[in-house]
Amino acid sequence: RIIRPTDVVFDVGANLGLHTLTFSRLAKHVVAFKPNPSLTPNLGKTIANLQNVTLCNVCLTAEDGTVQFHIAEWDHMLSSLSNWSGQPTRTIDVPGRSLDSLLSAGSIPKPDVLKVDVEGAELMVFRGAENLLSQTDAPRAIIFEELNRSSRNLGIADGEAAEFLARKGYTLYLITEDGTVPLAAERPAAELLVGQENAG
Repeated sequence: RIIRPTDVVFDVGANLGLHTLTFSRLAKHVVAFKPNPSLTPNLGKTIANLQNVTLCNVCLTAEDGTVQFHIAEWDHMLSSLSNWSGQPTRTIDVPGRSLDSLLSAGSIPKPDVLKVDVEGAELMVFRGAENLLSQTDAPRAIIFEELNRSSRNLGIADGEAAEFLARKGYTLYLITEDGTVPLAAERPAAELLVGQENAG
């Protein structure tokens, strides 16, 4: 099991909060990040009675500052820093923060596990956690999505997020219906991966 009862879990890209709900049952505390105001009311309802969940309405990215966020009109869950969905979109300005900045300010607890599903902007979240991921007590596991079609719009090369974590000492695995398997160089353009620190 990746998540332990004593863990602090960050749900980055919480959407409607389905993963947040699951994490809250498995972990000590969950911090859910969601910058999309279109989803905030529904997410708020999901976590309303969860005493161990904190909602953080910021966009996690590489550095602090206002960022443009593209809201897909037909399916708000495809909204992202990347305008990639092919749907009609509207663009809004949202507060962008790096994980390192939030941690340095004491705004959030230090995480044991990260789940990052931000429609192609995963590398930007990791870049904003450079200090966190370089520490000896870095998160034990990072579950994240590779969505190459979206990340290319942000100037991110295919597989670059996985390579970033590998350089930080994480061993990468592909999540399948049958469990995890070592990550191959050739893989589909959209996959769910997990990085485990020191292969443990």
